[in-house]
Amino acid sequence: MQQPPVSQAWKSVFLGFPLPSQERQFSNFQWQQQRRFLAWVQLVYCGCILGFLLFTGLLLEGWQQANWQASLGLACWLLSQLILTWCSLQIVKARVAHCLFAVLTLQHFVLMAVLMSSESLLSISAPSWLVFSLPVLLMLFYMPFFLALLVLLVASSYSFVAASSLHIETQSDWFNSELVNTSLIYALLALLIGLSHNLRRFRYTYEQGIDLCNDKAEVSAGASSLEHSSSDTDELTGYANFVRFRQFSEIEIERSSRYQNAYSILLINVNHFSVYRDKLGSDDANQLLVKLANFLQSKIRKVDLLARCDNDQFVIGLPESSLYQALDTAERVHDALNSEFWEMFPDDLDLGSRLGVACIDGTTNTIDQLMAKAENAMNNHRSASALSYGR
Repeated sequence: MQQPPVSQAWKSVFLGFPLPSQERQFSNFQWQQQRRFLAWVQLVYCGCILGFLLFTGLLLEGWQQANWQASLGLACWLLSQLILTWCSLQIVKARVAHCLFAVLTLQHFVLMAVLMSSESLLSISAPSWLVFSLPVLLMLFYMPFFLALLVLLVASSYSFVAASSLHIETQSDWFNSELVNTSLIYALLALLIGLSHNLRRFRYTYEQGIDLCNDKAEVSAGASSLEHSSSDTDELTGYANFVRFRQFSEIEIERSSRYQNAYSILLINVNHFSVYRDKLGSDDANQLLVKLANFLQSKIRKVDLLARCDNDQFVIGLPESSLYQALDTAERVHDALNSEFWEMFPDDLDLGSRLGVACIDGTTNTIDQLMAKAENAMNNHRSASALSYGR
């Protein structure tokens, strides 16, 4: 995700991120941080529901009457909560988690409507059972703000209507006595949810802004040190060498695992370069590499890093680029090389380039694995002009 400066963080907090993809990345990052607390939330929720049953006497009544149906229902409910918690901990994508939490919240309010249908619970006020519902409402803090409010409104309205419709004679009394208190509780919950989301966004944008400032400082320090040292620079082209590219890629891969950003590489190999060097000499061959490096640099973004990784091979690091975005870049570079750069050389030299693309995923998360995947994809095509990506 493109990281906002610290001074612009408030826009992301109160107005949201400008691109839908940034919102998805924020949600995925937030879910990865929150997932470890879900088991505790579910444990407290189950404890509060059991406390509600004990407080209202339903648990004791079922025990005294040896009601096996109620006992079986309670056991099935506890088992379902255990299964749902386990499933939630396996979820990676935030959107799937949001859907599951919406279902859990709706399930909870249906349960409350069923419990409120009991004759012994007619004296229980709406604010009282809402207090016992607060643990499940913690799940609303996992969902996007407007989705959380919508689920809260729909689910609670359904449960109240369902419970009151079972006792028509008490419906008017409920609206007169409980509507104001319930509305105040809903307003308080909406305020707490809004504050929670804003605090999360502020923390996320602040941390990313700090990272961006640190990165800029590192780049500036690196640039000044490179003026006195050539350890990170290719002597022939003046661009980065593979040592610098490895450092750059390791930082981007670490950031990818932290913020769920994408990172891809584009590997470019010159075909028949050794034949060209044998025919025209090493000086002309070196000039070709310099011209090629300058040409490639003109076709990529400022945030991308071009490096020479072998005698006749270049690699480009593409931060925040998914596989499809990297393929778009590769196709654009591939077409430009064929239509602009290689046209400057005679056809009898048979010069060309092969490109390979690779992106980090669940099985490819190191620079060596990325390079191997891109090289394998590139080597699948031996023609003078080919583009492939790692699978």
